[in-house]
Amino acid sequence: MNEVDSVRDLGIIIDSSLSFSQHYEKIIKNAYFLTHQIFRVIKTKDINKLVFCYKTYVRPCLEYATEVWNPSKLETSHQIERVQKFFTRIALKICSITPRNYEERLKLCKLKKLAERRCISDLCMTYKFVTGHTHLRPDKFFIFAKRNLRRKYLIQNKGYSFKTKNNFFIRVINIWNKLPREVIECANHKKFRVLANCVDFGL
Repeated sequence: MNEVDSVRDLGIIIDSSLSFSQHYEKIIKNAYFLTHQIFRVIKTKDINKLVFCYKTYVRPCLEYATEVWNPSKLETSHQIERVQKFFTRIALKICSITPRNYEERLKLCKLKKLAERRCISDLCMTYKFVTGHTHLRPDKFFIFAKRNLRRKYLIQNKGYSFKTKNNFFIRVINIWNKLPREVIECANHKKFRVLANCVDFGL
């Protein structure tokens, strides 16, 4: 049997040290390539059409299975975010729109930061776990705090053995505990996603 430094499983690249660094590098490179292709092939000065193409072809490659690999390092998160920064900056230039800072470009293009979208994806998956909508038992990964009876789903880690900062079951705890009660206790997954999208996570 040959030894390899990394493997690809269901589209996710992971190396022998359980790092996703090669995966990050690959998706970022591919996203830039697709972005350049959009600007080269799509001849339009309509910002909405360019954004539509970006959301259709570029963003999905940066968001496939983020629950698995959502980076804990800010440097990596910033590298991924730069793809969207690049797209919005060039899109405005092509459409002869006055240059703006990133926050203003996001509002104009009706986009959210990629880091925020990854956070929402993590939370939506957590919601499915704690409400029993997966085949996994939540009590194997979480316990529900009893010290605060007003917050039904306050979550704490339950001696989970694979304690790495980037592990899904570790990283979601703090951000989940910051959610307002009305978000945590909403009736269904669809409503949860809508409400969670309205929360400012400061990312």
